[in-house]
Amino acid sequence: MESAVGSQNEPVDRAAVADREEKRAVDVLLFWLWLGAVLLSPVWFGDNTPLVWGAHAILFGLLLAAFGISRRPLAVPIRRLRVPLAALAVVGLWAAVQSAGFVPETWRHPIWRLASAALGEDAGGAVSVYPEAGRVALLWMATAAAVFFLAVQYGRDPRRARLVLLAVAVGGGAIAAYGLAVYVTGNKSVLWQPKHAYLDALSATFINRDTFAAYAGTVLTVAFGYLVGEIGGLRPLRASGAVRAIALLLLGVIVVVAASALILAGSRAGTAVAVIGVGSVSVLAAARSRSWRGVLVVGCAGGGLAAIGFAAASGSLLTQRLLWFDRDMNARLALDRSVIHAIAARPFFGYGFGTFKQAYPPFRALALQQSGRWEYAHNSWLEALMTLGVPVGLLLWLIFLWMLARCLAGASRRSEGAIYAVIGAAVGLLAAAQSLIDFPFQVQGFAIPLLAILGVAVAQSWASGEVI
Repeated sequence: MESAVGSQNEPVDRAAVADREEKRAVDVLLFWLWLGAVLLSPVWFGDNTPLVWGAHAILFGLLLAAFGISRRPLAVPIRRLRVPLAALAVVGLWAAVQSAGFVPETWRHPIWRLASAALGEDAGGAVSVYPEAGRVALLWMATAAAVFFLAVQYGRDPRRARLVLLAVAVGGGAIAAYGLAVYVTGNKSVLWQPKHAYLDALSATFINRDTFAAYAGTVLTVAFGYLVGEIGGLRPLRASGAVRAIALLLLGVIVVVAASALILAGSRAGTAVAVIGVGSVSVLAAARSRSWRGVLVVGCAGGGLAAIGFAAASGSLLTQRLLWFDRDMNARLALDRSVIHAIAARPFFGYGFGTFKQAYPPFRALALQQSGRWEYAHNSWLEALMTLGVPVGLLLWLIFLWMLARCLAGASRRSEGAIYAVIGAAVGLLAAAQSLIDFPFQVQGFAIPLLAILGVAVAQSWASGEVI
């Protein structure tokens, strides 16, 4: 009887094993597709083109759908992410309402009444001054949410967390090395296209040197974080012997290459926020070291910051641009004041998600140059309040603050895996500072790797066994 029962159960066991192996193979495939897309995102001109935006929306959307179908249970349950997901749902719903044509007339922007009067007929209308821009912005927000959600789920596995951050550092180092090669050979192209802007600055695969500088600073912070983690005894590499030596050497090369490319980009803001990222890693990692290693970490960080400062001082382009700091800062402050004036004129309804370029011209400050266009506010935090309205715009602030708070909590509380949260917190602070004076979140080549890093750091912010 026992042999009969055993023989009857054997096919069931084999089927269960085969099913598990199949699900594991699908999960591995989806992970590598996601990681490959993240690493390639900075390549196509910083991904700041409509074609790539659409491709990313399709790719990451399909990956999220396939993940949802193929994997249960979630590594990080939805209840752990309820704050950012609820805030994101409200933002998305309001952005959709802004672009809709069925809202009450009192909600509509006054420009639609002017359009109706000019046409002599009802032109319809919406809260948004340009509904199409809102739909595009919604598409990008959904893409960003998919990238981050998958990063959280995949990043809960320490091996994958380690692989993702190392891959971002290595991929970023390769892009910075490409930028250096282009720079020393004449600096006349971005990929296969002739360079039409920033002819004296290194921008690698990006069009905008400031965004590239922010990306290079992020890569520098991640690589530096691994090195500091090794010095501080946090051991993020989980390797020994020759493998560890080779990894440390590679990370050291990435730090040098990324710092060199950063300086040659000539971006004052990019250099400043890179110092914030490196300094934050040093402080947070040193706080976790309860021995002589903490002193060594601070010393290493001080040497790194001094090296960056010396290189910045010796860079002719960056030095020259520092002489224009007062003039440019006055222009940015004038821009901020005009955006605040626009917010005050329509604080609750906003002008429509993603409509800064269309909504801003009437508020353009006299202190700003009258030539050219301002497509972004050069302050992502104020732009969110202007386009979405203050109540909903603050929810976007809340989402990012929640990510940063989780990273800081993990950096201060975790013992095993704390370095991932340390790196995430440092990169988050870097991005927050950059967003005060630029628009990095609107450039997918920067934002997608950033969201991958933050997702991994958030996933590792909970102690082992805490998420069930």
